[in-house]
Amino acid sequence: MKLQRRNSSEDKIRKLRRMIQIADSTKNFDRLP
Repeated sequence: MKLQRRNSSEDKIRKLRRMIQIADSTKNFDRLP
């Protein structure tokens, strides 16, 4: 159970990082002329 909980938390962090990367990419596109 502890391992599963740890994995779930890691998955959430990975998803957050993905969302941040996508947001950064969209910001870069907006900056382009």
